[in-house]
Amino acid sequence: MQSTEDLALSPSKMLVVAGLAGKDFTWINSLLADWDSIIYIPDDSRAPHHPAQNKGREANMYLTYIIENYGNLRDLTAFIHWDRFGWHNDYFNRDLTLGLRNLKVNYVLSQKYTNLRCTLEPGCKPVVEIMPFRQPLDNRTTFASFPEA
Repeated sequence: MQSTEDLALSPSKMLVVAGLAGKDFTWINSLLADWDSIIYIPDDSRAPHHPAQNKGREANMYLTYIIENYGNLRDLTAFIHWDRFGWHNDYFNRDLTLGLRNLKVNYVLSQKYTNLRCTLEPGCKPVVEIMPFRQPLDNRTTFASFPEA
C-alpha cells in the first residue's frame, strides 16, 4: 500500500458526476483533464451510466458508483453535480473547476474524507467548518472528529 506522501504525488482521481440528459458536460474533460470521470444520467436508460431507477436524486447515482466500483475505488473520488457554476459551489466564484484544481490533495488523503461544500462565509460555523482547501486552524474542526480509517 502506498503511503499518503506517495499518493499525494500522483493519486488516482475520479469525478463521479450526477447529471441529467441534455446537459453540457464538455467542461469536465477539457478543464479537469487530470481527473477521470464517469457521468451518471438517471433520466436516460440508454446512457452508458445510469442508476437502476431514477430515484433518490444524486445520492442514488453516487451510491450506484460506489456499489459498482467498490473493489476498484480511486485514491481520491469527488462526487459532484453536472453544473460547473452551481449554487452549491461556495468557493472560487462558484467555479467548481477552480475548486478542484486548488484542492489540497495530500490533506484530503490524510483525512480520508472531506466535504467540498462548506466555506467561511456564509458556510459552516467555525465549530464544524469543513475546509478542504486549507489546513485546519485547530482541533475544533470536524476533521478532528473523524476516526482514522
